[in-house]
Amino acid sequence: MSSSEVPCPACKWTPDRQRRCAYESSVRLFHGAHNRGYWFLGSKFLSKERGKHPPSHEVTNTHFIKENTTIPVPTTVQE
Repeated sequence: MSSSEVPCPACKWTPDRQRRCAYESSVRLFHGAHNRGYWFLGSKFLSKERGKHPPSHEVTNTHFIKENTTIPVPTTVQE
């Protein structure tokens, strides 16, 4: 398989397909580590993607911090 046929691991598009298309996404993978990915969705939102195991307690912990402290926390749109 030539380098022009190897797809991007994040979006699955090949370099050849990217060159032939004028579309430019506002969704950007900006960090990945192990089984996690962090995506910018335009300029206002961030999506955190991770595997199911081990489970994440981030949303529960964030809600607890918001309700019981004055520490500013980001808003969770959907789990």
